[in-house]
Amino acid sequence: MTIQDLFNFRKLSKEFNKTVLKIISWIKTTSIVPELGIIRELNAYFLAVYEGNISVSTNIKNVLKISGYQNLANDLPN
Repeated sequence: MTIQDLFNFRKLSKEFNKTVLKIISWIKTTSIVPELGIIRELNAYFLAVYEGNISVSTNIKNVLKISGYQNLANDLPN
């Protein structure tokens, strides 16, 4: 399951709400390893979108673009 899947599940059914939030909380507890940095950024992005925090999700997309992840940033939903 990907973070994108979690976002899509949330859009499809509010019944997944508790499960999605539990998985997002678990991802937050993962160790801060440089190789997992992009996963943590995407987690923060989808959490911001999920919570309707447009300014945070926009900032993360901008950081991804600056960091060389232009295609990834462009593919993320708003």
